[in-house]
Amino acid sequence: MHNSGASVKQIRSAIDTSFGPHYATQTPTPLP
Repeated sequence: MHNSGASVKQIRSAIDTSFGPHYATQTPTPLP
């Protein structure tokens, strides 16, 4: 699912909160 950059940032924020910054950094395309 490809959305606007803002959506990607929101998704990465959620991942950062759930898994941590390391995971979000190593994952260019977050899983749904």
